[in-house]
Amino acid sequence: MPILSLASSYDRSTGSFSVAGIKALAQPLVHFMRNVIELSSPLPVMRIVASHDISDSDYDQISGGYQKRYKTAEEKLLAILQSLKDSSDQELLRAVRNIGTMVQLGCLDIKVAVPTEKLGGLFHRKIGVFTDFHENKITFEGSQNVSKSGDGSEKNLEGLVAFCSDEPAIMKFKAGHIRFFEDLWEDKLQNVKVRPLDQYPRDLLASYGVPLDTIMKEIGAGPSIILPPPRECQREAVLGWIQNGHRGIFDMCTGSGKSRAALLALDSLKDPPLSIIVTGNLIDLVSQWAENEITPMYGKSKAHLVKVSSDHGTRKELERKVMETVEDFRLGFYTKEEKRVFIISTIQSASQEWFRQITRRIDPSRLAIVIDEVHHAGAPGPTGDILRIQGDYRIGLSATWRRYDDDENGSLEDYFRGEHSAVAYSYSLSRGIRETVLSEYKYFVHAVPLEPEELAELRKRLIEYEEELRKIDPSLGIRRGDEVLGLLPTSKLSRLIQLRNAWRNTLGRALAKTDVALQIVDQEAANLKKCIIYCADKDHLDRSSILMGQRHYDLEPYDSHVPEETRRRIRDKFRAPYQGQPMFIGAIKCLDEGIDLPALDSAILVASNRTEREWIQRRGRILRKYPGKKYSTIHDVIMLPYAKERDAFPLTRQEKEYIETELSRLESFAQDSLNRTDVVNEIHRLRRLFGVD
Repeated sequence: MPILSLASSYDRSTGSFSVAGIKALAQPLVHFMRNVIELSSPLPVMRIVASHDISDSDYDQISGGYQKRYKTAEEKLLAILQSLKDSSDQELLRAVRNIGTMVQLGCLDIKVAVPTEKLGGLFHRKIGVFTDFHENKITFEGSQNVSKSGDGSEKNLEGLVAFCSDEPAIMKFKAGHIRFFEDLWEDKLQNVKVRPLDQYPRDLLASYGVPLDTIMKEIGAGPSIILPPPRECQREAVLGWIQNGHRGIFDMCTGSGKSRAALLALDSLKDPPLSIIVTGNLIDLVSQWAENEITPMYGKSKAHLVKVSSDHGTRKELERKVMETVEDFRLGFYTKEEKRVFIISTIQSASQEWFRQITRRIDPSRLAIVIDEVHHAGAPGPTGDILRIQGDYRIGLSATWRRYDDDENGSLEDYFRGEHSAVAYSYSLSRGIRETVLSEYKYFVHAVPLEPEELAELRKRLIEYEEELRKIDPSLGIRRGDEVLGLLPTSKLSRLIQLRNAWRNTLGRALAKTDVALQIVDQEAANLKKCIIYCADKDHLDRSSILMGQRHYDLEPYDSHVPEETRRRIRDKFRAPYQGQPMFIGAIKCLDEGIDLPALDSAILVASNRTEREWIQRRGRILRKYPGKKYSTIHDVIMLPYAKERDAFPLTRQEKEYIETELSRLESFAQDSLNRTDVVNEIHRLRRLFGVD
């Protein structure tokens, strides 16, 4: 029970389910389920492989012994579940209810092991693997039943062996247990066939579940929260912020835990300030900050949250809520209750004059501001007004904070500059992978040739872009275009950005006409479990959804046109355990920033009108660690004038510079990949093909 309360996953291979064993799961499952609401990202997952056999004595105890015997595990389970409707065994009913709730929540997956070939008896090997939220593991093996004894009489003398330490000799046993279970789960072992539980008994089992709050209230579960210890990079970020005078940007890669690092930094202050959390452009992130970051850290009873966005009330309603919170804070109301106060807002709402006017009522020494996706705050226009909020404690969060349309990033640097610099701490993606904070990944490049009319359009757009660059500096070309945008005053940017986007959009439209994503799905379906496909635009997304449907795959569109409730349903669906059928999300930009879906394990990047920020964030989106994810897979599509030597023709200087830019990007992605050698060899082949060695 204590181990389950700390677990992010629990894998179990066992013999047949017994009545006593099912009863014994009732209470420990409650502590495991508690993590669903208090450590909701990622969801804890339990995987069980059980024998197909249910003993006659257990069947008789549940069904009364008067019904017929059944041949398959599904038939037996259905009969047992149906007979529970008339059962008076409250302990058993409570246990089945808890198991059903786990199935409802998507936290429990059951498979059945059937002996084959030479294994003529029962599948009966008992192994367990616990994993906590910091990737520590405990494994065990033995013949002791989950219950107090095999038949409930408590007379059996049995035992098991647990492997806890990280000493090399013990780690060998752990690795063997983990490998055995994964091979068993994936049906890779000889002499035993493992298959998912059929859908109807799974659904019937889920029907016994109840809302999680019901179970929590029954046991009097309070807001006790068990969080994994801070990562080393998070502790370093807090220290860097303190040493920089409580100001600075956390320049940390996606998935490294920037949000929690920011909360830990605020928690280091002796007198808790009123904290404004600015979430970026997406309304979804307001709820994500509340539910996945603040509530797990402080509990629902120790944090007062105000959500501010167009989805959370009219302007008049939002003004009233923010004003009441600010005045109550000034009067010390929350100090008496020992509550932390957070106003969580989109950047659009927090930049408005009414919001800034209310927050000016708080002394800056009592005000903290955290700006997530902080690059938006440096943009010209209304959202830049967020930098007018004067709190003494300032944190910016972004994996890609530098902008290419701001005067030397001056406004951001001035706002966050502390005693030493504007950046309080940096943490790279390479280091995150090396320190196992992020998932490793395999990287595959797919070169697609342009059609003649598309190439002609691209050639025209590239020439226009280069001509505009050379008005600024005659030595500039396509390859250095993005480099210099950060060095230009805003007055010179409009035309340049327009022309840069024109040639990139030409490539995007060309990609949208291809079926390359579908070809990748056809070839790699077995390796794409929970996959995101980045499309060029909404028409491309809609078309891809139709074509995927013809292949009997559901492509869930996820963009700004999809209602928030539908987006929430999609996120919940992708947090559930993998059921053996590939799952796909189709996105344009809505999943570029902040949205936390760590269960995603693969991505197909079909959009060449990408900035460097988009490249970095889309790669980082699927590299978050998640139970059962061994590594991630990225398929990157690149549009080129031709793809084979027999199709080669002379290229213009501008085309070669564009190709050099794209290949350099691919090389930077390849450096940290598991299959680096193969990818680099392919990129070198393309360099030779186009003469850009």
